[in-house]
Amino acid sequence: MSVALLTLLTLVASGPEHEAPPPAPAAEAARSVHPDVVLRGADAQPVLQTGAPISLTKTCGECHEADWIEAHSYHSAFGSNRPYTDEDRPRPWDRFAGPWGRWSPLVYQRLSEPGDPRPDADLATWARLWGRRHVGGGPVRELAPEAEMNCLLCHSAKPNLEARARTIDAGEWRWQSTATLEGSGLVEATEAGWAYVPDAFLPDGAVSAARLGLHAASAQACGTCHGAAPAPGPTPVTLPHLDRARPSPGLTDGLVYSGQPMHLSGVNLAGKTELTRPWDIHAERMLSCSDCHGALNDPVHGSRDKKEQPAHLRAEVRGMALQDYLRRPDHDFATGRAAPGVLGAQHAGTMKRCEDCHDANQTHQWLPYPARHLQAMFCETCHVPRVHSPLIESVDWTVLTPERGPRTRYRGVTGAIDDPGTLISGFEPVLLPRATDGGATKVAPHNLVSAFYWVEGDPPTPVRLVDLEAAFFWEGDYTPGIVLVLDEDHDGRVGPDELRLDTEVKVAAVAAALEAVGVPSPRAVGEIQPYALSHQVAGHGFALKDCATCHSEGSRFTQPTRLAAQPPAGVVPGLVKDSPVPLAGDVVHEGGELRYVPTPAKAQLYLLGQGGNTVVDLAGWASVLLVLAGSILHGGARVMARRRPDDGEDRS
Repeated sequence: MSVALLTLLTLVASGPEHEAPPPAPAAEAARSVHPDVVLRGADAQPVLQTGAPISLTKTCGECHEADWIEAHSYHSAFGSNRPYTDEDRPRPWDRFAGPWGRWSPLVYQRLSEPGDPRPDADLATWARLWGRRHVGGGPVRELAPEAEMNCLLCHSAKPNLEARARTIDAGEWRWQSTATLEGSGLVEATEAGWAYVPDAFLPDGAVSAARLGLHAASAQACGTCHGAAPAPGPTPVTLPHLDRARPSPGLTDGLVYSGQPMHLSGVNLAGKTELTRPWDIHAERMLSCSDCHGALNDPVHGSRDKKEQPAHLRAEVRGMALQDYLRRPDHDFATGRAAPGVLGAQHAGTMKRCEDCHDANQTHQWLPYPARHLQAMFCETCHVPRVHSPLIESVDWTVLTPERGPRTRYRGVTGAIDDPGTLISGFEPVLLPRATDGGATKVAPHNLVSAFYWVEGDPPTPVRLVDLEAAFFWEGDYTPGIVLVLDEDHDGRVGPDELRLDTEVKVAAVAAALEAVGVPSPRAVGEIQPYALSHQVAGHGFALKDCATCHSEGSRFTQPTRLAAQPPAGVVPGLVKDSPVPLAGDVVHEGGELRYVPTPAKAQLYLLGQGGNTVVDLAGWASVLLVLAGSILHGGARVMARRRPDDGEDRS
C-alpha cells in the first residue's frame, strides 16, 4: 500500500489550490511528496481564520472521499454494522459482532440496550472506555456528529494520543482531531481551549505535509492499539502495551513486531544472551503490517476479497488505477481466519498467508515426510515455538481487587507485568486444530484465555460493575461480610492470596452479597477464548527442528496448559460459542488448578513415537505374529522334509 501511495502522490496534481509556499524552515526540512494541506472546519473554512475544530472529513476530503473511506473501515464501524441474529450471537447479551455491542471480559462493561431496565454503560461511558482505540466515526457519531474518523492517528508521524484521550474523556469529541496535533507547533492548549499558532502556518494559510508528518500508515501506527511495534532503530525495545485497565491484543496474542534482536532489547528475558533472533523475522526483513493486511483494493499488493473473485482464478491481478485507489482506498483491511466476533472477520481469509510468499517444498526437504507435515500443520506451529512476552491466562471478575478490577493472571512472567524488572520466561503455545481456506484442518499455536464472571436474570446478562462494587466495597474498603468470608489468616484484611472463591461457601457468600444489593439470581460462569499466535515469528535457525519435540512421550502436542490457577469453585468454563477452533482435549481440575489436557486423536492426529492407536497397534502385532508364524511353519516344513528316510530313489 505504501508503494502505491507514494507513487501516486508524486503524480498528484489535484491538491488544494493556493500560492506556492516558501522553503520549509529547518524544523520541516524533511521533504514529503504529499501536497500542503489547508486545515478546514466542518463549514469547510480554514480553521486558522475561524478558530473552529479541525474537520478531517473536510480537510482530507479535498482529495480523498473521506466519507466513503469511513464507511469502508471496520476500525471506524467497530462492529456497529454487523448485528447478531438470535442464532449466531455467542452470548445471549451480545448485540453486534465487534466492540460496539460484543461484551468483552477483558474490559467488562457492556453497552446497554435502549430501554434496558438495569443499564450498565451508556454511550458516553462506552466511548470513554474505548475511545483511545477507536479511530472515530461510525457509532460515536451518535454521541457527537463531529466525532469523525481521525486520519491523523495512522497517517501522521507523531499523533498526540494522550492529548486526544484527555479530550475524549472530557466529552469534547469535536476537538479530538485538533488535540491530536498538540506538540506539532500548530495548536496549543490555553485556558480558553485550543488555539492555533499562526506562525506555524505557511503564508497562504496552509500547513506543510512535512510538519504534519503525513505518510502511509506504518507498523508503529498499528502497534498503538494492537501490541508493541516500535520504530526501527537502536533504541531498546520495551513492551508499552502492558495496560491493566485497557488490555491490548498484544496481551492475548503476543504481538511484538520488531526486527531488533531480542538480546538487545530492554525486556528482562530469561536466557536473554542466547536469544540472538529478532522479535519477528518479517520485521527484520523490513515488511510492514500492510504487506499482509493490505487494503482489499490495493493495486500493488493485489489483496482482494475472495468472495468477489472469479472462482476460476487463483489470483486476481487486475486492480484499479492508482489515482482511483488514492481517492478511495479501502480501509477494510485483509484479515486471517479470526473469530467471527472480532473486527474484520467478515473479510476472513483475505490476508496473505505464508504459502503466498514462501515455497516450503523448496526449503523443507530435510524434514521426513515433508508433504505430510505441511498438510497437518500451519507454518506457525514450528515458527512460533515460544512467545517471549506476557500473555493473559485468566481474568476473574467473580472477585474485585482493591483497584476495582478483576484478578488477572499472566503466562510466561514472574511478578508484576508493569515492572520492567520482572523476569519474562515465555510461554509455549498450545496447539489446536484450525480450519484452512480449503476446508481442511491443520494445527496452529494458540493462547487460551479463561474468564470468570457473574451473570444475573433470565435470559442471563453480566452483573453490572456498579453492583459488583457495591457488593464488595463500603467506604473505600472491603465490606465486613467480604472480609469475614475471604480473610483466611484472620488478620482483618483481604490479602492478594486470599482473593479467591475456591470453596462453595465463598461462592454462596458473594452471591448473597450481590442479592443484597439488588442483583436477581446471581451465579458464577466461565468461558474460554482461544487467540491465534501469528507474530513473534522465528526464522529457520530458531524454528523447531528436533523430531523428539513432537514425536515422543513428552510431545508438545500432549502437554497440559493451565487455564486458571484458582478458579471459582464449581465453575468449569466452556468455549465461547463462536470460537474458530475446537478444544481437542479435556478441561480438568488438577491440584486445585484448571487445566486443558490435549488429546492428539481428537484432532485426528496420529504421532509416531507418541502414545499409540489401539487399532494400529493390534494390526501391527497381528502382522508381526503372522510373519513369525509363517516363518516357523515354513522353516519347520523344510526341516521335516530333510528328515524323511531315503527311499533309495536316485534323484541326481
